[in-house]
Amino acid sequence: MKQKKLYLLLVSLTPLIFLPYLSSTFHLPKFVWIFFTTVLLFWLGIKERLFGYCNTFILPVGLFFIWSVITLTKCINIFAGLHSILLFILFITFYISLENLVARDNTVIDVFIKYVVGITFIVSVYGILQVSGIDFLRWEVRNSALSTLGRRNFAAEYLVMVIPYIYYLALREKKWFLYIVCVFSIVHLIFTFTRASYLAFFVSVIIFFILAGVKIPVRSKVVFILIILLFSRIGFSEVKRFERGTITSRILIWKVSLKMIRENPFMGVGSGNFIINYPYYGIGEEALRGVSLVVDRVHNDYLEVAAETGIPGLILFLYLLYCFFQVCFILYKGLDREKRLLVAGIICSVVGICVNALASFPFKNPATLLIFWVNISFAGGLYRKLKGEKPVKVNYSLLKIYLVLFTLVGSIVSIMGIKASRCIFFAKSLKGEKALMFAEKSVVYNPFSSEGIFMAAKLATKQAEYKKAYRYLIMQKKYEPYSDTLYNNFGLIYFYLMYFKEAEESFLYSLKLNPIVPDVHNNLGILYLNTGKYDEAIPCFLNATSLKPNFDLAYFNLGLTYYLKNEYIQAEKYLKKALEINPEFEDARKLLAEMEK
Repeated sequence: MKQKKLYLLLVSLTPLIFLPYLSSTFHLPKFVWIFFTTVLLFWLGIKERLFGYCNTFILPVGLFFIWSVITLTKCINIFAGLHSILLFILFITFYISLENLVARDNTVIDVFIKYVVGITFIVSVYGILQVSGIDFLRWEVRNSALSTLGRRNFAAEYLVMVIPYIYYLALREKKWFLYIVCVFSIVHLIFTFTRASYLAFFVSVIIFFILAGVKIPVRSKVVFILIILLFSRIGFSEVKRFERGTITSRILIWKVSLKMIRENPFMGVGSGNFIINYPYYGIGEEALRGVSLVVDRVHNDYLEVAAETGIPGLILFLYLLYCFFQVCFILYKGLDREKRLLVAGIICSVVGICVNALASFPFKNPATLLIFWVNISFAGGLYRKLKGEKPVKVNYSLLKIYLVLFTLVGSIVSIMGIKASRCIFFAKSLKGEKALMFAEKSVVYNPFSSEGIFMAAKLATKQAEYKKAYRYLIMQKKYEPYSDTLYNNFGLIYFYLMYFKEAEESFLYSLKLNPIVPDVHNNLGILYLNTGKYDEAIPCFLNATSLKPNFDLAYFNLGLTYYLKNEYIQAEKYLKKALEINPEFEDARKLLAEMEK
């Protein structure tokens, strides 16, 4: 039992795992940690011969997995698809291992829940300290309740899934410490200012106490205090509140996602390929775009499943959820009062992620995804204990071979991923040739990472190594063929190499994918300016200044263009505007002085 407790403790530590000196500070370390704990759980299952019975949800999980593999044939970026399949294999292996353990010994559920509640207390204390300005590390975002999860919405999603566990323990054990943990968790949740998680929290609370048969008196003083905490601008003036325009932004993303589904209703665009295809399907649409904005999620996990695996994929995903809730309600009816409280906590934890998934992406968050599969495992193990188990023939030699292969592949992917991420971190932190050296190392460690390849291309361009930059951009094009940034960089390389026709085509395609990037309009204008097409250059610079009113370089380029056209009044106007924005703009000052002679 001590060994089991140790493994469960390691699993519960996942939210606390992060490595500040990686480019992917939170996601990658957490997924690597889950892989490590899964290896231990699977090994324990072999050691104690726990694999001789059928898993409760193996049919819906298996069908969804098989369909996801089939949709790889639709992937533009097959490596992104394989990455999503590898993560799926990781969590299926985790689910099978943990359910087998739970079916053999139901007491491990309470052990795990207690560990998780203790970890959540640490997470919440840290999150609340961050809000008050006390932090042990310097994150890019200050006074934000991100805690150890990376973003405040990730923290909120995790809290919503764990709070039902706290209710369960508090009602069963009635210990004062658990009420303190509950208060800290709810206060932390409040300070995340995440609308989707607020909704998920209230829905899960209502369902839990209905299932538990407990009435909670709502006192006006408590409500008043919560409102003060939520909307106070005096005590928490530094705290970032609800992000503006998030509802509108989501609607714009959903419109493009629905277009993707309409055009690929059967198999979608392939597992893991929504990000790759979004810019293409956004052409000509009122889509969410930005200067440096990358739309990497649908902000609705159901739509993302449908976009990537088609309508059949969505049906199979919903079938898995249906099977889970069906089993849970069978358990709820067939178990005693104490176990009903446990089942209520499990149900409401999954309700939390399901409601959150309507306007966010908790199924992509490693901490919440882990808790989801934990709940699936708990329900499956309890059901097997209640209804009896179905023996199946298992070849333990094959299981050992699978464990060796799983460990080998996972270890290689994990080590290379961490090395590449560390190199990208240094490439971002350093300058010059050293930065380029680390960027190129990251590509060696992970040649399928668009982030590393783009970083290498960008830094090679800065070092005037244009042919090297071009090679990296060709690599990136295989993985991100619809990136507006990619084509802007192609345009710059072609321009520096004096392939002006190719440069123009690249800049124009970049603007087709994302027409609101001022730098690309400016770059296209510079191309026209350098090829003597002054009348074509002027609208480009005007577009750049309309998109970025303080764009001093674009105003200078306008002044220079009018100067070369001998239209000195207009030239003077824009040069003075450039100097008004940037008084230290020496080129603008020199050209203006030359005009005044």
